[in-house]
Amino acid sequence: MSIKTWRRLSAFLLGALTGLVYSLVAELVNVFLLPNLPLYQPAPGLALNILLTVLGGGVLGLLSAWRDSAVEGVFLGCLLGGSVLELIALVNAWSQPEQFGGVFVLVVSTFCPMVALLVPIAVALRVVVNRFEDERMALELPLGPSSPARPMVWLAGLIVVAGLIGSFSIYSSEARQVLTRMDELLQMGLGAASTASLPPAFRSGEVDNFVQNAQGGYTLEWDNSNLDRFPIRRPTGDPWKQSVVIARFENGWVLFCLFSRADAAPTCGSY
Repeated sequence: MSIKTWRRLSAFLLGALTGLVYSLVAELVNVFLLPNLPLYQPAPGLALNILLTVLGGGVLGLLSAWRDSAVEGVFLGCLLGGSVLELIALVNAWSQPEQFGGVFVLVVSTFCPMVALLVPIAVALRVVVNRFEDERMALELPLGPSSPARPMVWLAGLIVVAGLIGSFSIYSSEARQVLTRMDELLQMGLGAASTASLPPAFRSGEVDNFVQNAQGGYTLEWDNSNLDRFPIRRPTGDPWKQSVVIARFENGWVLFCLFSRADAAPTCGSY
């Protein structure tokens, strides 16, 4: 196997490993922190999301090591990697027409920042691959002493960094409290025999017949970005502390509640 082929294969495997560590932490950390809540998992599901992230990491690594020039390889990897990530966001939004327009504008405006965010990852992958490549060449050619332990240190550092980046997905303490409160309200609502016995937030005119529409299982998603897209009254208070919990029922009905804080009564709506 030539050095070039070995470099590309190693970069793909290292990228895939980095993607695996990142995705396992990012996708599962909140599940472990909130084991009793049915947390929402974006399409196409947990297993496929992890697999796609692993493949994405592998492709990013492969592209970053494709050219002999590290600068050209990193640029190519980040450009194509950013394009794929933005395309995935558009595909996921396609099933939600009411949000597609906003997502499209967001994708266009965040393409360059997304490419920039990939640069440190691509650089790290290329640096680790280059260290392994240097050690292999030292073993094959009389270039002086070699220390296989050195690239392993770089590899361990890369794995740790991937895990730390994945940990940014951890819900804050406030978010966990809000999600738990929403689940409690839903359980009270599902156990209600009539509209009169529903929690007050579910009896508002902006919620379309909770008793009739809230059927089957549901999932919960916490969000604190672009809250104006939800057609409900904004409560008074600090807007930076406000967040929404979206409950998606099996029959397609969606209930969303905006919280100013975990212990405050939410404002809810549905579609």
